[in-house]
Parts: sequence; C-alpha cells; structure tokens
Amino acid sequence: GVSVGEREVWQPAAGRGLGDTLFRRLPSSVISANGDVISVKDDIMKLLQGKTDKDEKGVGVVRVVAACRTSSDSNASCAENSTLRIKTPDGGQVLELTLPYHTTIGALKTAVRTHLEKGGALVKSFSIRTTFPAREYDKDSETLLEGGLVPNALLFMTHT
Repeated sequence: GVSVGEREVWQPAAGRGLGDTLFRRLPSSVISANGDVISVKDDIMKLLQGKTDKDEKGVGVVRVVAACRTSSDSNASCAENSTLRIKTPDGGQVLELTLPYHTTIGALKTAVRTHLEKGGALVKSFSIRTTFPAREYDKDSETLLEGGLVPNALLFMTHT
C-alpha cells in the first residue's frame, strides 16, 4: 500500500487497472439464499464486453442504434442522442435504442415495429408508456425532447 497522511491506501499492482484487479478478486460463483449457484465473473465479463445475453428471467437485451442524420436543415447535433430501453409486452425482450433528440414518437414506434418484425414477431397495434410519471406517448409528431425522454428513459410497450 501507499501511505497518505496517517492512512495507508491500497493500490493495484503496477501495470493493472483497478477494475482488472478487482475483477480478478471476485469469486467465479456464489450461492444464493435458496441454494442456487450464481455465476459472477462470467456475467460481469459479458456485460463489460457488451455482449447481449439473457438474464436469469430470460429477458434478452437487444441494442438497436439508429444512424444520426446530419442533413443541412437539421439543427440537432449527433451528440444529442437519447438512450431508450423499451420492454416488450410479454417481458421477454428489452430493446435499447439510441436515437437523436429530434426523433418523433411515430419514428420510434416504426423503429420498434420494424425491429420486432425482422425477428419474426407478429406486431399488433401498441402504445408506448412510462410508469413514473405514468404517461402514454400517443402523439406521433411529438419529439423525444418534447416528451421528456432525454437523455434516457425506460418505456413499456402495451397492446392496444
């Protein structure tokens, strides 16, 4: 360790980052209160590597990144993106979309529908909602910025 004033402060070995050192100290698995063995390192490594996988409830996270439009008539900057996590009605999938602030609710719904249909899902009419504050986003012309969905939001799809 290194002395700082009267206290000794732990530092990772030379050449290793703090995260790498802490990761190496984690147990590979732990036992939950009900006796289930839970993998620790594998799941954290997948998250750090950005891999999509299913969690213990079988919910898959799918990342969908939309291209930022840079047309001359647009005032919006590519840096002004919102990250939206949208849970499907059956709870089996969470879509994570990164869209510019000026994207409309209608375009968001189209992106969600297109992605789900590409995966073979039959998409009926649906609405997009938040739970807190409780709100349904039904104005297709409203932008993410106008709807308060920036810089990020958690949304839910419901069948209508």
